[in-house]
Amino acid sequence: LNNSSISRYLKSFGTVMVQKYLPGVIKGDKRIFIINGKICGAIQRIPSKGSILSNISQGGTAVKTKLNLKEKKVANTIAKELKKENIFFAGIDLVSGYLIGDINVTSPTGLPQYKELTGINLAKNFWDQLESHHCDICSGVSFLRCVSGNSSLRHFSGFSSLRYFFGILITAAFFWCP
Repeated sequence: LNNSSISRYLKSFGTVMVQKYLPGVIKGDKRIFIINGKICGAIQRIPSKGSILSNISQGGTAVKTKLNLKEKKVANTIAKELKKENIFFAGIDLVSGYLIGDINVTSPTGLPQYKELTGINLAKNFWDQLESHHCDICSGVSFLRCVSGNSSLRHFSGFSSLRYFFGILITAAFFWCP
């Protein structure tokens, strides 16, 4: 990239997101899955040879991983904030212990790879937790029962976005392999 291509991009779109290059990206990133404010699992995504893109859809490969203390601290801090914002399911990406990019709330990919590597079905975990999650608005009945019994969408105002809610339901349903 050069200054003229950046200028053209800014004129076309008005905004650009820039992040510091982290040399550790050549070793990949860690996708951390957060359900109901808790870290539930993680995979490391390794870029293909000659690339810095670790997304599975871009040729990256998932491998088993463990989080170090710094990664756990960062992820737990984010998980608490997500819970405060009523974000039930998200994926965050860390490189060298630093949060990069966005927080994936509509379609955190990597669940099939996590299941393949660990035997743990986080999509089922998601559904089980959602079924047992009690809705504050409906005096403590299960959240799914509350939602299914309420035809008015006003009930979803506690969610950051209605699109987010349906996005996680679709994502979890797609990846739930009994």
